[in-house]
Amino acid sequence: MKEEEVVEMQTRLSCNDVYLEAPLYDEGTDTMMDILSADEDVEDIVSKKNALSLLAGRVQEFKTTLNEKETCIFDHRLMTEEPRTLQELGTMLHISRERVRQIELRILKKAKASFNGDLMKLNIWPVCDNQGILKTSVRANTR
Repeated sequence: MKEEEVVEMQTRLSCNDVYLEAPLYDEGTDTMMDILSADEDVEDIVSKKNALSLLAGRVQEFKTTLNEKETCIFDHRLMTEEPRTLQELGTMLHISRERVRQIELRILKKAKASFNGDLMKLNIWPVCDNQGILKTSVRANTR
């Protein structure tokens, strides 16, 4: 062993152990664990991260079932923080805004069938009735 490694090991071994459950003060009830605890539950963070990762994969898989116009509307209207208006998309795709609305509705129906209601359970997708009519939305899609 190198001399540096021996010195480093002696330094580590000479330190006192810190017990997380031991009181910080002689008469106190606060412990080191109280100070170290996080505001958010680690299990919740990991669970949400896994769910989002799984969801991202399923969304990418779903996008492969869409044609070019549907993909454009899906990306620029449904999957963005600042959705483009029906008129903007209509101009971009050389179709009427009514046709964009119809295609958007068709995408929502496909998504509902593809995800078997999983997205609606997570409250991240507009809710449609049995005919695919948009009833409510997580964000306003009425532009």
